[in-house]
Amino acid sequence: MFQIVILLFILTISTAYDCNHSHEKIWNCIVGDKCLDIVHFHRRIKRKSSSLKRSYLLAVEGSHYHKLFSDCDTNQDGCIDIQDVTNSESCKRSCIWRETMHDITC
Repeated sequence: MFQIVILLFILTISTAYDCNHSHEKIWNCIVGDKCLDIVHFHRRIKRKSSSLKRSYLLAVEGSHYHKLFSDCDTNQDGCIDIQDVTNSESCKRSCIWRETMHDITC
């Protein structure tokens, strides 16, 4: 009986933290068919976000989004497009990051 309760508890927790937004869906929403440089990315984030969400992104990605661009800009042209994102394994982000970006950009 105790094992069944534990199993139900684990299943409840794992479904509660299931991420609703896939990596591909978020990046299609962020960049679409365009190329996004740091200035445009920053403007887009600043225009639609609360200070708490923006602070979270800056904490994760660093000032001027250096980590994001170093991980995702595979051809190093200073601009992230969907081709860069699909070619990079290091560009994948956490579920919380994807949820935050969805709230801000989509």
